[in-house]
Amino acid sequence: MNGAVDEYKRLYKLALFFHQQGQLETAQQYYQRVIEQNPSFHPAYYQLSELLRTQGHLEEAANVYWKYIEKTPESLRFYYLQLSFLYK
Repeated sequence: MNGAVDEYKRLYKLALFFHQQGQLETAQQYYQRVIEQNPSFHPAYYQLSELLRTQGHLEEAANVYWKYIEKTPESLRFYYLQLSFLYK
């Protein structure tokens, strides 16, 4: 496997670990690093936006969704649905 591929997956696993442990600031930093390394890896966008949403940072969560939509228009339907949940 490619080292870069392994790196973003390793970072994502760390982000999930810290998220599950309640270390949200650290998890957020790792999700952002994953996105920097692999801008098309949608699970990182989803997890980051959920982390922000659960903290009450709705505008930031929506911005994360929009960034992903801009990069991957084929995901538009799914992320519009997710955005609708932010504003309920």
